[in-house]
Amino acid sequence: MSMPLARYLKDFGAPQPQPQPSEFVSDFDFPENNFDLPDVASEPAVDIEEEKSKARAEGHEAAVVEMTERHEEQVAQITARHREEIEALTAKYDAVVAERVEAFLKEMKASVSDAVDTSVARVLQPFVQEEVARAAGAKFAADVAEEIGQGRTVKLSVRGSETFIEMMRKRLDPLVTEVEYEESSEIDMTLEVGDSILVTRLKTFVEAMEEQIDE
Repeated sequence: MSMPLARYLKDFGAPQPQPQPSEFVSDFDFPENNFDLPDVASEPAVDIEEEKSKARAEGHEAAVVEMTERHEEQVAQITARHREEIEALTAKYDAVVAERVEAFLKEMKASVSDAVDTSVARVLQPFVQEEVARAAGAKFAADVAEEIGQGRTVKLSVRGSETFIEMMRKRLDPLVTEVEYEESSEIDMTLEVGDSILVTRLKTFVEAMEEQIDE
């Protein structure tokens, strides 16, 4: 057999001795039980159903809290909006009521004022009549004095209350000697100068004043 071929063929001759494992010699002195490890405690078994129940309970509680907070927030918003609407309506109706009350007070004040004016006028009516009669008597006496001063002949007649006649006597007697006096509830004074007649009728004035009071 050639040498190249013999390199690839198995030698079927005597068995070759197997190499013996060499003894490992360490420079360190390790104890024999160095690699004896303590027993590791096994993990407790997990109850899947219990964990699911806990997760469901926690999720339910979180959902309830979230829904409660959201509900309270919505209620607060609705309450605030209603409060604003009520305040707006209150302000509106307060303004309307105040306006109506003001108008009513003005109307009542005007009515009371008219009533007071009427009452005062009725109370003062006798005094007003007396003052009017006094002023009219003074004017009448002045007209008579003017006519007599111009040398004219006059004819006089006076009607009225006793008090009015006494007042006119004091004014006319020094001017003329003949005056026709007549007591009456009406006050009239007549001055005749020739063909002219001057009549002062205070009754018409008093009636007009009474009509104004009654309106």
